[in-house]
Amino acid sequence: MWWQKYKDAGQRFHKQLIGFTQPSLALIVSGISFCYFLAFLSLIPQLPGLIGDHGLLPVRLLKNAYYQNYGILGIWEMKSLAWWVHSGLGLQVVATIGLASSLLAVLGRFRRVSLLVSWIVYGSLFVAGQSFLSFQWDSLLLESGIVALCMTFALQSTHKETWATLLLVRLLASKVMLSAGLAKWMSGDIWWREGTALMVHFETQPLPTVLGWMAHQLSGDVLLWGMAFMWVSEIIAPLLAFIPGRTRFYSALCMLLFQGSILLTGNYG
Repeated sequence: MWWQKYKDAGQRFHKQLIGFTQPSLALIVSGISFCYFLAFLSLIPQLPGLIGDHGLLPVRLLKNAYYQNYGILGIWEMKSLAWWVHSGLGLQVVATIGLASSLLAVLGRFRRVSLLVSWIVYGSLFVAGQSFLSFQWDSLLLESGIVALCMTFALQSTHKETWATLLLVRLLASKVMLSAGLAKWMSGDIWWREGTALMVHFETQPLPTVLGWMAHQLSGDVLLWGMAFMWVSEIIAPLLAFIPGRTRFYSALCMLLFQGSILLTGNYG
């Protein structure tokens, strides 16, 4: 019939929409690889000034400290390519290797080997970077790299192995959110427990955006509801991520909205 082609086009569009809202493992791996690419891209010009021979925290001094305490076994204790390469230019070359390998992983070429090289290089810089690379997002990138490597094995494996890999993703996402919430509560800080932290949060966070300034102008009642949303997102939603069906969907939606609000109101690089 004449209308069949329109029906077929509609069905193809529906399948594409489902594929977009339910990304494949390959797409997730490429996304994580792209995060590695951006991390290396931002690090390369900074390395000489941060940890090069004439930098703020020369990695050569860190290597010497390991050697003095452990001797030749310091290689194992330090676990970094910076044991052999510690000049500013040398570190930039190592980071460039990580940049190239992460780009190959994004493009789907030699994905498993490329991801492994990216993980090793970033792990080496993580150790060598000392105070400059000791933040939660640095640890998260390394953990995400392990999950992405597991995904590469599941790409052409059985449904059971794919399910186990997706479980790792949920565990990682839930751990990040839940640990953030528990850290706030267990700190004993009265600002978090009484729900007044948002009254000063937006003006004290890293480089507030225009939306952050606008959020700071909201009434105390609205900010109190914002705190309630934060507790739900960081304590309750991560626990619901393992319940099948719509509950898991709303759990993910809650965490995504919360992360989106952080992204819009502050600049975390």
